[in-house]
Amino acid sequence: MTECTGTATNYTTAMAKGRFGWVGVLAPTYQARLVKEDGTDVRVGEPGELWVRGPAVMPGYHDNPEATAKTIAPGGWLKSGDVLIMDGAGWFKVVDRMKELIKYKGLQGECLV
Repeated sequence: MTECTGTATNYTTAMAKGRFGWVGVLAPTYQARLVKEDGTDVRVGEPGELWVRGPAVMPGYHDNPEATAKTIAPGGWLKSGDVLIMDGAGWFKVVDRMKELIKYKGLQGECLV
């Protein structure tokens, strides 16, 4: 995601053996939470929205405080809109999106299907 200016998770080929479909472990210097709709953290193995913060996460949208308020939670947590699970070893897997979107020629709109 562009708001993270890179990746928040990573893995090596050797680490990923037997983990088809998983997106890796948290990258160094990043913090992550998986959060329920009420803002509380989920338990290991339960799905939740990925909130992430770290040195390359944007602090907000330029001249758009309303969009920033919707995207950045108190404490500098970026609300990704992605629903993930995390296993006991710290591996993440994307399982859903909070809102379905279609991107076409750089434009973004809600999915009507």
